[in-house]
Amino acid sequence: MNVLRKHWVLSITSFLFLPIGLYAPHGLALLFVLTAILLIFQELIERRTLQFISWRFYLAAMAIPLYGAISSIWSITPAVSIKMSVIICGTIFIGMLLANISILKDFKDKILFEKWFVAGGLIGFTLLCVENLTNAGLSRFAYELFGLNRDIRLVNQFGPLVFNPGISAASLYLWPLGLILFRQYSKVIFIPVVGLCFLGIFLGVSTAPILALIVGLSTMIITGLANRFGPKLLILATAMYTLLAPAIPSLLPDPTDPQSSLSRYYALSDIHRYLIWNTTVSHIKNKPIFGHGLDSTRGLYSRKDRINYYIIENNTTGKSLTVYSEPISHHPQYYIDNKIHGKRRWIYAEPIPLHPHNAFLQVWLELGVVGAGLLAFFLVKILILVQRVTRNHWEAAVCYGVFTSGLTISSLSYGIWQSWWLGSLFLAGAFMAVTIQGSANNNLAAK
Repeated sequence: MNVLRKHWVLSITSFLFLPIGLYAPHGLALLFVLTAILLIFQELIERRTLQFISWRFYLAAMAIPLYGAISSIWSITPAVSIKMSVIICGTIFIGMLLANISILKDFKDKILFEKWFVAGGLIGFTLLCVENLTNAGLSRFAYELFGLNRDIRLVNQFGPLVFNPGISAASLYLWPLGLILFRQYSKVIFIPVVGLCFLGIFLGVSTAPILALIVGLSTMIITGLANRFGPKLLILATAMYTLLAPAIPSLLPDPTDPQSSLSRYYALSDIHRYLIWNTTVSHIKNKPIFGHGLDSTRGLYSRKDRINYYIIENNTTGKSLTVYSEPISHHPQYYIDNKIHGKRRWIYAEPIPLHPHNAFLQVWLELGVVGAGLLAFFLVKILILVQRVTRNHWEAAVCYGVFTSGLTISSLSYGIWQSWWLGSLFLAGAFMAVTIQGSANNNLAAK
Protein backbone atom coordinates (compact mmCIF):
# COMPACT_ATOMS: atom_id res chain seq x y z
CA MET A 1 0.00 0.00 0.00
CA ASN A 2 3.02 2.32 0.33
CA VAL A 3 3.10 2.96 -3.42
CA LEU A 4 -0.49 4.21 -3.15
CA ARG A 5 0.59 7.05 -0.88
CA LYS A 6 -0.05 10.45 -2.42
CA HIS A 7 3.61 11.42 -2.88
CA TRP A 8 4.41 8.12 -4.59
CA VAL A 9 1.45 8.37 -6.96
CA LEU A 10 2.40 11.93 -7.95
CA SER A 11 6.10 11.05 -8.24
CA ILE A 12 5.51 8.07 -10.53
CA THR A 13 2.98 10.00 -12.60
CA SER A 14 5.40 12.88 -13.10
CA PHE A 15 8.19 10.46 -14.04
CA LEU A 16 6.03 8.70 -16.65
CA PHE A 17 4.40 11.83 -18.09
CA LEU A 18 7.00 12.70 -20.75
CA PRO A 19 7.88 9.18 -21.97
CA ILE A 20 4.17 8.38 -22.36
CA GLY A 21 3.56 11.75 -23.99
CA LEU A 22 6.30 11.12 -26.54
CA TYR A 23 5.62 7.52 -27.48
CA ALA A 24 1.92 7.01 -26.63
CA PRO A 25 0.34 10.48 -26.19
CA HIS A 26 -3.19 9.13 -25.98
CA GLY A 27 -2.01 7.18 -22.94
CA LEU A 28 -1.88 10.49 -21.06
CA ALA A 29 -5.67 10.26 -20.74
CA LEU A 30 -5.31 6.90 -18.96
CA LEU A 31 -2.46 8.23 -16.82
CA PHE A 32 -4.66 11.18 -15.81
CA VAL A 33 -7.61 8.95 -14.86
CA LEU A 34 -5.49 6.44 -12.92
CA THR A 35 -3.70 9.21 -11.03
CA ALA A 36 -6.96 10.91 -10.11
CA ILE A 37 -8.61 7.64 -8.98
CA LEU A 38 -5.62 6.61 -6.85
CA LEU A 39 -5.34 10.03 -5.20
CA ILE A 40 -9.07 10.22 -4.51
CA PHE A 41 -8.98 6.68 -3.08
CA GLN A 42 -6.01 7.54 -0.85
CA GLU A 43 -7.61 10.80 0.27
CA LEU A 44 -10.81 9.02 1.27
CA ILE A 45 -8.87 6.40 3.23
CA GLU A 46 -6.79 8.97 5.14
CA ARG A 47 -9.27 11.81 5.66
CA ARG A 48 -12.65 10.17 5.08
CA THR A 49 -13.58 13.23 3.02
CA LEU A 50 -12.53 15.25 -0.03
CA GLN A 51 -11.39 18.85 -0.07
CA PHE A 52 -13.08 21.13 -2.61
CA ILE A 53 -12.46 24.66 -3.81
CA SER A 54 -15.41 27.04 -3.42
CA TRP A 55 -18.62 25.85 -5.02
CA ARG A 56 -18.59 28.92 -7.29
CA PHE A 57 -15.42 27.71 -9.01
CA TYR A 58 -16.84 24.23 -9.60
CA LEU A 59 -20.10 25.75 -10.82
CA ALA A 60 -18.20 27.93 -13.29
CA ALA A 61 -16.43 24.84 -14.65
CA MET A 62 -19.48 22.58 -14.72
CA ALA A 63 -21.57 25.22 -16.53
CA ILE A 64 -19.88 24.46 -19.84
CA PRO A 65 -20.68 20.70 -20.07
CA LEU A 66 -24.10 21.27 -18.50
CA TYR A 67 -24.94 23.79 -21.19
CA GLY A 68 -23.49 21.30 -23.67
CA ALA A 69 -26.05 18.76 -22.48
CA ILE A 70 -28.83 21.30 -22.99
CA SER A 71 -27.49 21.98 -26.49
CA SER A 72 -28.49 18.42 -27.45
CA ILE A 73 -32.02 19.82 -27.88
CA TRP A 74 -30.96 21.66 -31.06
CA SER A 75 -27.72 19.79 -31.80
CA ILE A 76 -27.19 18.25 -35.24
CA THR A 77 -25.81 15.22 -33.34
CA PRO A 78 -27.91 15.08 -30.13
CA ALA A 79 -26.71 11.67 -28.92
CA VAL A 80 -23.08 12.72 -29.34
CA SER A 81 -23.73 15.97 -27.43
CA ILE A 82 -25.26 14.12 -24.48
CA LYS A 83 -22.47 11.55 -24.34
CA MET A 84 -19.71 14.15 -24.63
CA SER A 85 -21.27 16.39 -21.97
CA VAL A 86 -21.11 13.51 -19.46
CA ILE A 87 -17.49 12.75 -20.36
CA ILE A 88 -16.40 16.40 -20.16
CA CYS A 89 -18.27 16.94 -16.90
CA GLY A 90 -16.50 13.98 -15.32
CA THR A 91 -13.12 15.00 -16.73
CA ILE A 92 -13.37 18.56 -15.46
CA PHE A 93 -14.63 17.49 -12.04
CA ILE A 94 -11.87 14.95 -11.34
CA GLY A 95 -9.30 17.26 -12.95
CA MET A 96 -10.07 20.09 -10.55
CA LEU A 97 -10.30 17.66 -7.67
CA LEU A 98 -6.89 16.27 -8.64
CA ALA A 99 -5.32 19.73 -8.39
CA ASN A 100 -7.15 20.22 -5.08
CA ILE A 101 -5.79 17.14 -3.33
CA SER A 102 -2.30 17.07 -4.87
CA ILE A 103 -0.71 19.35 -2.29
CA LEU A 104 2.15 17.71 -0.38
CA LYS A 105 2.70 19.04 3.14
CA ASP A 106 5.46 16.75 4.40
CA PHE A 107 9.00 17.97 3.64
CA LYS A 108 10.32 14.48 2.72
CA ASP A 109 7.37 13.89 0.39
CA LYS A 110 8.13 17.15 -1.42
CA ILE A 111 11.79 16.22 -1.85
CA LEU A 112 10.87 12.80 -3.25
CA PHE A 113 8.38 14.27 -5.71
CA GLU A 114 10.85 16.87 -6.98
CA LYS A 115 13.59 14.26 -7.47
CA TRP A 116 11.30 12.02 -9.51
CA PHE A 117 10.00 15.01 -11.45
CA VAL A 118 13.50 16.13 -12.40
CA ALA A 119 14.52 12.56 -13.30
CA GLY A 120 11.47 12.16 -15.55
CA GLY A 121 12.20 15.51 -17.16
CA LEU A 122 15.85 14.70 -17.85
CA ILE A 123 14.99 11.33 -19.38
CA GLY A 124 12.06 12.68 -21.38
CA PHE A 125 13.82 15.71 -22.82
CA THR A 126 16.96 13.69 -23.59
CA LEU A 127 14.84 11.22 -25.56
CA LEU A 128 13.13 14.14 -27.30
CA CYS A 129 16.47 15.66 -28.34
CA VAL A 130 17.82 12.33 -29.62
CA GLU A 131 14.64 11.54 -31.59
CA ASN A 132 14.59 14.97 -33.21
CA LEU A 133 18.30 14.95 -34.04
CA THR A 134 18.17 11.44 -35.54
CA ASN A 135 14.84 11.89 -37.34
CA ALA A 136 13.04 9.45 -35.01
CA GLY A 137 16.04 7.12 -35.04
CA LEU A 138 15.21 5.38 -31.75
CA SER A 139 11.62 4.80 -32.79
CA ARG A 140 12.55 3.50 -36.23
CA PHE A 141 15.09 1.14 -34.65
CA ALA A 142 12.48 -0.17 -32.20
CA TYR A 143 9.93 -0.66 -34.99
CA GLU A 144 12.43 -2.68 -37.01
CA LEU A 145 13.72 -4.63 -34.01
CA PHE A 146 10.30 -5.72 -32.79
CA GLY A 147 8.60 -5.87 -36.18
CA LEU A 148 5.96 -3.32 -35.23
CA ASN A 149 3.40 -1.79 -37.59
CA ARG A 150 5.37 -0.11 -40.36
CA ASP A 151 2.31 1.63 -41.75
CA ILE A 152 2.51 4.19 -38.95
CA ARG A 153 3.93 7.39 -40.38
CA LEU A 154 6.78 8.49 -38.13
CA VAL A 155 8.34 11.25 -40.26
CA ASN A 156 7.57 13.54 -43.17
CA GLN A 157 9.72 15.88 -45.25
CA PHE A 158 10.04 18.27 -42.30
CA GLY A 159 11.05 15.75 -39.65
CA PRO A 160 9.57 13.37 -37.02
CA LEU A 161 5.97 14.61 -36.91
CA VAL A 162 4.93 11.68 -34.70
CA PHE A 163 6.27 13.55 -31.65
CA ASN A 164 4.16 16.69 -32.13
CA PRO A 165 1.64 15.77 -29.37
CA GLY A 166 4.46 14.81 -27.02
CA ILE A 167 6.27 18.10 -27.64
CA SER A 168 3.06 19.97 -26.82
CA ALA A 169 2.85 18.09 -23.52
CA ALA A 170 6.56 18.75 -22.91
CA SER A 171 6.04 22.50 -23.29
CA LEU A 172 3.64 22.32 -20.33
CA TYR A 173 5.93 20.04 -18.29
CA LEU A 174 8.84 22.46 -18.72
CA TRP A 175 7.27 25.10 -16.47
CA PRO A 176 7.18 23.19 -13.15
CA LEU A 177 10.47 21.50 -14.10
CA GLY A 178 12.16 24.86 -14.62
CA LEU A 179 10.79 26.17 -11.34
CA ILE A 180 12.08 23.15 -9.40
CA LEU A 181 15.51 23.42 -11.04
CA PHE A 182 15.66 27.16 -10.35
CA ARG A 183 14.90 26.67 -6.67
CA GLN A 184 16.93 23.55 -5.92
CA TYR A 185 20.05 23.85 -8.08
CA SER A 186 22.70 26.39 -8.97
CA LYS A 187 22.69 28.36 -12.22
CA VAL A 188 25.50 26.12 -13.49
CA ILE A 189 22.99 23.24 -13.54
CA PHE A 190 19.78 25.19 -14.16
CA ILE A 191 20.86 26.97 -17.37
CA PRO A 192 22.22 23.98 -19.37
CA VAL A 193 19.39 21.66 -18.31
CA VAL A 194 16.68 24.17 -19.24
CA GLY A 195 18.63 24.89 -22.42
CA LEU A 196 18.51 21.16 -23.27
CA CYS A 197 14.75 21.20 -22.71
CA PHE A 198 14.28 24.21 -24.97
CA LEU A 199 16.47 22.57 -27.62
CA GLY A 200 14.33 19.43 -27.62
CA ILE A 201 11.21 21.51 -28.23
CA PHE A 202 12.76 23.87 -30.80
CA LEU A 203 14.10 20.93 -32.85
CA GLY A 204 10.59 19.58 -33.30
CA VAL A 205 8.44 19.89 -36.41
CA SER A 206 5.52 21.70 -34.79
CA THR A 207 5.76 25.46 -34.28
CA ALA A 208 2.82 25.62 -31.83
CA PRO A 209 4.83 24.54 -28.73
CA ILE A 210 7.59 27.02 -29.63
CA LEU A 211 5.10 29.84 -29.95
CA ALA A 212 3.47 28.66 -26.71
CA LEU A 213 6.77 28.99 -24.82
CA ILE A 214 7.39 32.44 -26.29
CA VAL A 215 3.91 33.62 -25.29
CA GLY A 216 4.24 31.99 -21.87
CA LEU A 217 7.65 33.53 -21.16
CA SER A 218 6.40 36.95 -22.28
CA THR A 219 3.39 36.60 -19.99
CA MET A 220 5.56 35.54 -17.07
CA ILE A 221 7.94 38.49 -17.49
CA ILE A 222 5.15 41.07 -17.87
CA THR A 223 3.06 39.81 -14.94
CA GLY A 224 6.17 39.31 -12.80
CA LEU A 225 7.64 42.74 -13.34
CA ALA A 226 4.33 44.61 -13.51
CA ASN A 227 2.66 42.64 -10.76
CA ARG A 228 0.03 45.31 -10.07
CA PHE A 229 -1.57 45.75 -13.47
CA GLY A 230 -0.07 42.74 -15.32
CA PRO A 231 -2.53 40.12 -13.98
CA LYS A 232 -5.47 42.48 -14.58
CA LEU A 233 -4.29 43.00 -18.16
CA LEU A 234 -4.04 39.23 -18.63
CA ILE A 235 -7.58 38.72 -17.31
CA LEU A 236 -8.89 41.36 -19.72
CA ALA A 237 -6.91 39.94 -22.66
CA THR A 238 -8.12 36.38 -21.94
CA ALA A 239 -11.76 37.43 -21.77
CA MET A 240 -11.52 39.61 -24.89
CA TYR A 241 -9.72 36.91 -26.88
CA THR A 242 -12.35 34.32 -25.94
CA LEU A 243 -15.27 36.55 -26.84
CA LEU A 244 -13.75 38.01 -30.03
CA ALA A 245 -12.17 34.81 -31.39
CA PRO A 246 -14.39 34.60 -34.53
CA ALA A 247 -13.14 38.01 -35.66
CA ILE A 248 -9.45 37.05 -35.56
CA PRO A 249 -9.18 35.02 -38.83
CA SER A 250 -10.36 38.04 -40.82
CA LEU A 251 -7.40 40.01 -39.44
CA LEU A 252 -4.84 37.51 -40.75
CA PRO A 253 -3.27 37.67 -44.24
CA ASP A 254 -5.53 35.82 -46.69
CA PRO A 255 -3.58 33.19 -48.71
CA THR A 256 -6.44 32.98 -51.23
CA ASP A 257 -5.99 36.68 -52.06
CA PRO A 258 -3.46 37.13 -54.91
CA GLN A 259 -2.78 40.66 -53.70
CA SER A 260 -1.68 39.58 -50.23
CA SER A 261 2.03 40.26 -49.71
CA LEU A 262 2.30 38.63 -46.25
CA SER A 263 0.75 35.23 -46.94
CA ARG A 264 3.97 34.15 -48.67
CA TYR A 265 5.36 33.51 -45.19
CA TYR A 266 2.73 30.84 -44.52
CA ALA A 267 3.79 27.22 -44.30
CA LEU A 268 1.47 24.62 -45.81
CA SER A 269 0.03 23.84 -42.36
CA ASP A 270 -0.61 27.56 -41.79
CA ILE A 271 -2.60 27.78 -45.02
CA HIS A 272 -4.61 24.74 -44.00
CA ARG A 273 -5.42 26.22 -40.60
CA TYR A 274 -6.49 29.50 -42.17
CA LEU A 275 -8.87 27.69 -44.51
CA ILE A 276 -10.29 25.63 -41.61
CA TRP A 277 -10.77 28.73 -39.45
CA ASN A 278 -12.52 30.60 -42.26
CA THR A 279 -14.93 27.72 -42.77
CA THR A 280 -15.52 27.54 -39.02
CA VAL A 281 -16.37 31.24 -38.84
CA SER A 282 -18.87 30.76 -41.66
CA HIS A 283 -20.67 28.10 -39.61
CA ILE A 284 -20.50 30.28 -36.48
CA LYS A 285 -22.34 33.04 -38.35
CA ASN A 286 -25.18 30.62 -39.08
CA LYS A 287 -25.86 29.97 -35.36
CA PRO A 288 -23.97 32.61 -33.38
CA ILE A 289 -26.09 32.56 -30.21
CA PHE A 290 -26.52 28.91 -29.22
CA GLY A 291 -24.20 27.09 -31.63
CA HIS A 292 -24.64 23.79 -33.44
CA GLY A 293 -24.44 21.58 -30.34
CA LEU A 294 -21.64 20.15 -28.20
CA ASP A 295 -19.09 18.10 -30.20
CA SER A 296 -21.16 18.54 -33.36
CA THR A 297 -18.11 19.64 -35.37
CA ARG A 298 -17.41 16.04 -36.33
CA GLY A 299 -20.86 15.78 -37.88
CA LEU A 300 -20.48 18.74 -40.23
CA TYR A 301 -18.22 16.99 -42.76
CA SER A 302 -17.02 13.49 -43.61
CA ARG A 303 -14.41 11.96 -45.89
CA LYS A 304 -16.86 12.29 -48.78
CA ASP A 305 -16.58 16.08 -48.42
CA ARG A 306 -12.84 16.21 -48.99
CA ILE A 307 -11.67 18.71 -51.60
CA ASN A 308 -8.33 19.77 -53.07
CA TYR A 309 -6.71 23.12 -52.45
CA TYR A 310 -3.94 23.88 -54.94
CA ILE A 311 -1.12 26.23 -53.94
CA ILE A 312 0.95 27.60 -56.82
CA GLU A 313 4.14 29.49 -55.98
CA ASN A 314 5.65 32.38 -57.94
CA ASN A 315 2.48 33.02 -59.91
CA THR A 316 1.89 35.64 -62.58
CA THR A 317 0.59 38.20 -60.10
CA GLY A 318 4.12 38.59 -58.79
CA LYS A 319 3.27 37.29 -55.31
CA SER A 320 4.73 34.23 -53.63
CA LEU A 321 1.67 31.98 -53.79
CA THR A 322 -1.99 31.73 -54.68
CA VAL A 323 -4.49 29.20 -53.34
CA TYR A 324 -7.14 27.75 -55.65
CA SER A 325 -9.96 25.59 -54.29
CA GLU A 326 -12.16 23.15 -56.17
CA PRO A 327 -13.99 23.38 -58.48
CA ILE A 328 -11.02 24.60 -60.50
CA SER A 329 -13.33 25.66 -63.34
CA HIS A 330 -14.22 28.68 -61.21
CA HIS A 331 -10.60 29.85 -61.28
CA PRO A 332 -9.45 30.40 -64.91
CA GLN A 333 -6.21 31.99 -63.67
CA TYR A 334 -5.22 28.60 -62.23
CA TYR A 335 -4.63 27.11 -65.68
CA ILE A 336 -2.36 30.00 -66.64
CA ASP A 337 -0.33 29.80 -63.44
CA ASN A 338 -0.13 26.02 -63.53
CA LYS A 339 1.20 26.13 -67.09
CA ILE A 340 3.83 28.77 -66.42
CA HIS A 341 4.96 27.69 -62.96
CA GLY A 342 5.64 24.06 -62.21
CA LYS A 343 6.07 24.35 -58.44
CA ARG A 344 2.72 23.30 -57.02
CA ARG A 345 1.55 21.92 -53.67
CA TRP A 346 -1.87 20.89 -52.52
CA ILE A 347 -4.01 20.11 -49.50
CA TYR A 348 -6.61 17.35 -49.65
CA ALA A 349 -8.95 17.41 -46.67
CA GLU A 350 -12.41 18.15 -45.38
CA PRO A 351 -13.26 21.85 -44.91
CA ILE A 352 -13.17 21.12 -41.14
CA PRO A 353 -11.38 17.81 -40.37
CA LEU A 354 -12.84 16.59 -37.04
CA HIS A 355 -12.13 19.88 -35.20
CA PRO A 356 -11.15 23.48 -36.08
CA HIS A 357 -7.65 23.31 -34.53
CA ASN A 358 -8.68 26.18 -32.26
CA ALA A 359 -10.38 25.61 -28.91
CA PHE A 360 -12.09 29.00 -28.85
CA LEU A 361 -13.49 28.73 -32.35
CA GLN A 362 -14.66 25.21 -31.55
CA VAL A 363 -16.56 26.42 -28.48
CA TRP A 364 -18.08 29.24 -30.54
CA LEU A 365 -19.06 26.82 -33.31
CA GLU A 366 -20.64 24.26 -30.98
CA LEU A 367 -22.00 26.40 -28.12
CA GLY A 368 -22.25 29.89 -29.60
CA VAL A 369 -21.74 33.14 -27.72
CA VAL A 370 -23.37 31.58 -24.64
CA GLY A 371 -20.70 28.87 -24.47
CA ALA A 372 -17.94 31.40 -25.21
CA GLY A 373 -19.17 33.55 -22.35
CA LEU A 374 -19.15 30.56 -19.98
CA LEU A 375 -15.62 29.65 -21.11
CA ALA A 376 -14.40 33.22 -20.61
CA PHE A 377 -15.91 33.27 -17.11
CA PHE A 378 -14.21 29.97 -16.20
CA LEU A 379 -10.80 31.09 -17.49
CA VAL A 380 -11.06 34.35 -15.58
CA LYS A 381 -11.94 32.40 -12.42
CA ILE A 382 -8.76 30.33 -12.89
CA LEU A 383 -6.64 33.48 -13.14
CA ILE A 384 -8.27 34.96 -10.04
CA LEU A 385 -7.70 31.67 -8.18
CA VAL A 386 -3.99 31.83 -9.07
CA GLN A 387 -3.78 35.19 -7.31
CA ARG A 388 -5.41 33.70 -4.22
CA VAL A 389 -3.32 30.54 -3.83
CA THR A 390 0.18 31.74 -4.78
CA ARG A 391 2.52 33.10 -2.12
CA ASN A 392 4.29 35.80 -4.14
CA HIS A 393 3.89 37.50 -7.51
CA TRP A 394 6.64 35.50 -9.24
CA GLU A 395 4.92 32.24 -8.35
CA ALA A 396 1.77 33.69 -9.87
CA ALA A 397 3.75 34.80 -12.94
CA VAL A 398 4.96 31.22 -13.54
CA CYS A 399 1.37 29.98 -13.28
CA TYR A 400 0.28 32.62 -15.79
CA GLY A 401 3.07 31.41 -18.08
CA VAL A 402 1.90 27.80 -18.15
CA PHE A 403 -1.71 29.04 -18.44
CA THR A 404 -1.00 31.06 -21.61
CA SER A 405 1.21 28.29 -23.01
CA GLY A 406 -1.72 25.88 -22.74
CA LEU A 407 -4.08 28.42 -24.28
CA THR A 408 -1.67 29.07 -27.17
CA ILE A 409 -1.38 25.40 -28.09
CA SER A 410 -5.15 25.00 -27.73
CA SER A 411 -5.56 27.90 -30.17
CA LEU A 412 -3.41 26.24 -32.83
CA SER A 413 -3.70 22.48 -32.42
CA TYR A 414 -5.97 19.64 -31.31
CA GLY A 415 -9.63 19.51 -30.43
CA ILE A 416 -10.53 20.97 -27.07
CA TRP A 417 -12.51 17.86 -26.09
CA GLN A 418 -9.72 15.37 -26.90
CA SER A 419 -9.29 13.35 -23.71
CA TRP A 420 -5.50 13.09 -23.88
CA TRP A 421 -5.11 16.86 -24.27
CA LEU A 422 -7.54 17.66 -21.46
CA GLY A 423 -5.69 15.10 -19.33
CA SER A 424 -2.37 16.77 -20.15
CA LEU A 425 -3.71 20.18 -19.15
CA PHE A 426 -5.10 18.93 -15.84
CA LEU A 427 -1.94 16.96 -15.01
CA ALA A 428 0.15 20.05 -15.77
CA GLY A 429 -2.14 22.00 -13.45
CA ALA A 430 -1.68 19.39 -10.72
CA PHE A 431 2.11 19.48 -11.15
CA MET A 432 2.07 23.26 -10.85
CA ALA A 433 -0.12 23.03 -7.75
CA VAL A 434 2.38 20.66 -6.10
CA THR A 435 5.38 22.72 -7.18
CA ILE A 436 3.97 26.10 -6.16
CA GLN A 437 2.16 25.18 -2.95
CA GLY A 438 4.40 22.36 -1.86
CA SER A 439 7.92 23.31 -2.87
CA ALA A 440 10.73 22.13 -0.62
CA ASN A 441 12.19 25.64 -0.98
CA ASN A 442 9.47 28.17 -1.62
CA ASN A 443 11.66 31.27 -1.58
CA LEU A 444 11.47 32.12 -5.29
CA ALA A 445 11.62 35.87 -4.67
CA ALA A 446 15.00 35.51 -2.96
CA LYS A 447 16.56 34.49 -6.25
